[in-house]
Amino acid sequence: MEWSPQQRSIICAPKVSLKIEAGPGSGKTRTITERIIHFIEEEYYVSSQILALTFSVKANLELKRRLFTRLESLCASIEIKTFHSLAFKLLREHTPHYRSLKICDQPKIQARICEGAIAPFRHLPLFPKEFQTPESALWHAGFFKRKHILRLLDPKDVSWEKILTHAIQQHFHDHGYALFDDLCVDALRLLQEDRDIQKQYHQRWAALFVDEFQDLNPLQFEFLKALCGPETILTVVGDTDQAIFGWRGGDANLLSDFTLHFPNVQSKALSQNFRCPQNIVSVANHLIQKNTDRSIKN
Repeated sequence: MEWSPQQRSIICAPKVSLKIEAGPGSGKTRTITERIIHFIEEEYYVSSQILALTFSVKANLELKRRLFTRLESLCASIEIKTFHSLAFKLLREHTPHYRSLKICDQPKIQARICEGAIAPFRHLPLFPKEFQTPESALWHAGFFKRKHILRLLDPKDVSWEKILTHAIQQHFHDHGYALFDDLCVDALRLLQEDRDIQKQYHQRWAALFVDEFQDLNPLQFEFLKALCGPETILTVVGDTDQAIFGWRGGDANLLSDFTLHFPNVQSKALSQNFRCPQNIVSVANHLIQKNTDRSIKN
C-alpha cells in the first residue's frame, strides 16, 4: 500500500505518543487506521488493548468500516466508540442506577422535567435570566458541562450555573432519564473517584487513538485525560481549520496546546492534500491564513 512520506512517518512510528495536526484531504482517517493496523501487525499490542475514539457517530462508523475491511474478524475485539457511547458503557458496567436510566432526547419530555427542576429556584434573588425557560436552561446547563467541567467539579464553585446544572441533572435522574452530556460528566467522576476502576481501564487499553480531535470540548478532553495512564500510548489527529463546534463548547486550542498537557507527545504534520487540485488548495490556504488565531502547520 502506497503512503506519502508524512503518512509513513506517522504510521510506522514506534510505541510513542503522537499529536498529528492535519490539513484537509490529507488522509487523516486513513493514517490513523493504518497506524492501528501497524500496531497489531508488529505485535506491539493485541487488538483488545486498543481503544479508538471519535467525536461523531459518522466518523465512528467509517473507522469501523475501514478497520473491518483490513482486519475482518480481528476488528471485533478493538474498542471503537464515540466519547458518549464509551461513557455510557463504563457507567452501565460500574454504576448500578445507570443500568435503568434512559437517554432523554425528546424535547417535550426534556422541557417538562427541566421546568420541574428550575421552578423552585425561579423566585430567588439574582436568578439568572439564561435559566428562565426550560429550553434556555437546558442549553446553558449543557454548555456549562461541556465548556466549564472544571468549575462543575470544583467544590468551591457555588455559582448559579453550577447549582442549576446539578439540579437539572438530578431531576432527570429522579425521573429515570439522563441527558446526553451527563454521560461524560458522570464517567469522568467515576474514574476520578474510584482509582481502582481507573487503573483497570489504564491496564485494559494500552493504546488510545482519537480522530476529529479539533471538535473536542473540555469535558471530553478531561475524560480522555482520565482514561490515559502513565504508560498509555496516545495518538490524536485533527485539523484546527475544520473545527466547527465552538458554538457547542468545542475548543480547537485543545489540539494546538496539546503538548502543554501531554509533554512527552511528539508532534507530526499531515499537510499534503490528496483530494483537491493545487489551485483550490492555494486559494483555500490564502483565505485560511487570514485567521490570526490559527496554529501553523508545518
